[in-house]
Amino acid sequence: MRGALVSLLLGACVATTQVIAVAEPQARELAIDGAPQSARPGQAIHLRTVGGTGPVRVFYFQQASDNESGATLDTSTGLYTAGARVGATDWVSVRDMGGHVAFWIVKIVTPLHIVTLPGVVAPRGRLRLETDAAEPSFVSWAIVENRSAASITNGAYVAGANGDVEDVVEASFRSERAKVRIKIGPPLRLDDAISSIAPGATRRMQARGGSNSGWRWSIVRNASGGAIHAETGLYTAGGKRGVWDMIEVRDSLGNSAAGIVNVGTAGRASK
Repeated sequence: MRGALVSLLLGACVATTQVIAVAEPQARELAIDGAPQSARPGQAIHLRTVGGTGPVRVFYFQQASDNESGATLDTSTGLYTAGARVGATDWVSVRDMGGHVAFWIVKIVTPLHIVTLPGVVAPRGRLRLETDAAEPSFVSWAIVENRSAASITNGAYVAGANGDVEDVVEASFRSERAKVRIKIGPPLRLDDAISSIAPGATRRMQARGGSNSGWRWSIVRNASGGAIHAETGLYTAGGKRGVWDMIEVRDSLGNSAAGIVNVGTAGRASK
């Protein structure tokens, strides 16, 4: 009886050990992430991997034919620099510490160009700029040297009022950039051939620069009592002697210039 009781107590005290198997998380598949599908000659791209096993990666071309463009590749950092052969396709491989392999395919395309030939733009003139990018809506524009006080929106360039200067516009597409210089023509000026005039005399005013069209004339200071034809610029001095009138002209783009005409006195017109 006592032996049976002891056996019962011993059985109750025996610990039952349950083994729970914890599965290790499955490694994410190795991949080259975020790299573009095209590159320009000489363009540098730092290849970045996701997933895979271990911290070490080895980048390489599996065979010579995988490097059609003549690219260079840093086997440890993944820094790829496209070769010069336009139209070529390169195949880059990467291997992790677990022996997993991923691939990246890139096509070499022509360098980014701004295809618009701007020539000379009048102050406040407009110009539509375009590139040869495959996706024009993703091109960004900026004026990196803005001497005319210009503006640009989605390739629509508007020159500023400052003439006889150059602006530099830059287009960006992904990691590529292209620049173009835009020359701004001379500002609107009055010819200073007429510096003084006798009371009651008539002269035709002349202007140059700006848009060279659409001139509208006015007298903004009329001390002599003179008059001017708004379209032709034919000016008639008033009868008051020893004073000066100020003549203003505006062109079709809104540029303006003014000059002084001395009535019955010697002097020099300002520009």
